[in-house]
Amino acid sequence: METKTHNVLIRISIADFINWYFNTGADQEKEMMAKELGWQIIDELSYGSAIITPQGFLDQCNQEIIPLAICQGLHNQEGELGEVFPESKYNLKIELF
Repeated sequence: METKTHNVLIRISIADFINWYFNTGADQEKEMMAKELGWQIIDELSYGSAIITPQGFLDQCNQEIIPLAICQGLHNQEGELGEVFPESKYNLKIELF
């Protein structure tokens, strides 16, 4: 049996994404993320410049655990993207605005 894959565009405001990305998890996780970001910036600056973007964070994160509550049009929903849009059936494109 062939599985059909559907394309889905999810839009998330940059502010909501950054707030979720840096304010979710245990204090130790948040501290570790901040340190890793600091070391990444220092490393990039040693080569002359550092470019840190919300899109870069989105590309690095586990997109399946992004909460539906921060997605445009899904604010009243509970759960995570991966629960509603499993990778086996959906091609997700997440757009930050």
